[in-house]
Amino acid sequence: MPLQVWPSIIILLLLFLYGCNVDESFIFFPDRKVETTPADAGIAFEDIYLKTKDNILINAWFIPHLTASTTLIWLHGNGGNLSDRVDQLKVFHATLLVHILMVDYRGYGKSEGDPSEEGT
Repeated sequence: MPLQVWPSIIILLLLFLYGCNVDESFIFFPDRKVETTPADAGIAFEDIYLKTKDNILINAWFIPHLTASTTLIWLHGNGGNLSDRVDQLKVFHATLLVHILMVDYRGYGKSEGDPSEEGT
């Protein structure tokens, strides 16, 4: 193998090993503060809590649609919380014509617990 290839192989190996031990603070960016709700956008919703097998309460919003026969389960990205998606929710609710269940993760918004890969 040519000598100039080895630095690339070593870098890839180090990145792989680092990836196997990534601290979860590099993955999850929760925000506990709920700044807005669907009601602020004029959308009716139900603020609900789901209980996990290990008795953690997970906050979710159920947004009904009058003509829907389908429910979209919406899991947001790794940062913020449900309240950061209200503008997107308004568009989805008006165009997709489905019920929407938006779920926060452990440690996000009003959900109990701490974020973790296993908890997700």
